[in-house]
Amino acid sequence: MKVYTMKVDPAGRGRQAYRTMAVSEDVSLDGFCRLIISSFEFDGAHMYAFCFGPDIYGPGVIRYECMPEKGELSTKERISRLGLWKGMKFFLHYDFGDDWKFVISVQKIEDTDSKKIAKILSAKGRVEQYPDWDEDEDWDDEE
Repeated sequence: MKVYTMKVDPAGRGRQAYRTMAVSEDVSLDGFCRLIISSFEFDGAHMYAFCFGPDIYGPGVIRYECMPEKGELSTKERISRLGLWKGMKFFLHYDFGDDWKFVISVQKIEDTDSKKIAKILSAKGRVEQYPDWDEDEDWDDEE
């Protein structure tokens, strides 16, 4: 069985906040998403897609959707079927309203005799999914 070591960081924050994860080839993209989202302590109740291409949108981007429509690729797909290689980058597009983009970099691929693996190897920094509103702002316009 192959195990993939991947670095995951919210786009633009790779040095401030990231997670390194080990995920075996038999884990689904759904399981991988749950691991990513829980590692950043995000609310897990949003739609998402894994995107393969230069970005999350545009020509040539292949998207695995969490709620696919007819003919679309599904996040139920196992990692073994993705054709990942060392040095490859792809994206998790999470919470389409807030538009979170996580950059995923394949750092290492190893053969192992272990069973199913999906775990955090290291973590740095914290990211607020819903930053607090400034308490000084008056949204009621009562003045």
